[in-house]
Amino acid sequence: MKRQLSMFLALVALIAAAIACGGSARVTIDDIATFPSAQTLATGQSTIADLLAESIAQSAGQEGVQAETRLYSLPAGTPWADVKSFYTEQAANRDWTSQAELTQESAAASTIGWTRGGLASEQALVIAFAEDPFTGEPFLVIILFSE
Repeated sequence: MKRQLSMFLALVALIAAAIACGGSARVTIDDIATFPSAQTLATGQSTIADLLAESIAQSAGQEGVQAETRLYSLPAGTPWADVKSFYTEQAANRDWTSQAELTQESAAASTIGWTRGGLASEQALVIAFAEDPFTGEPFLVIILFSE
């Protein structure tokens, strides 16, 4: 699990570093749809989710990028394919461009991501899906990086 967490954190650092000067009106985390069966995950409900959110904020801050993060619990048995399909459809209805380098799929954690923007402000949206190794419950992390 430690290796997968390290790989995920490296991906987050890469995303934050990759956001360069980018002109569309910014979106906020409130503009990002929530997966239908997702429930807000309160601080303290998942040690791993809390650690990820904290690590994302630290990595983004070191790169001079703003990161807005939302954590959600998902019903047991929720497949990554359903989450991925939902967010792919949502992104297609907006001016997000899919980024293959933001996609990672493994047994431990899966991500998919998009970018948008122009010369004044680029943003990246990353959806991450994992199971808490302590509880076995799936959770969802929505991260909106903004320059």
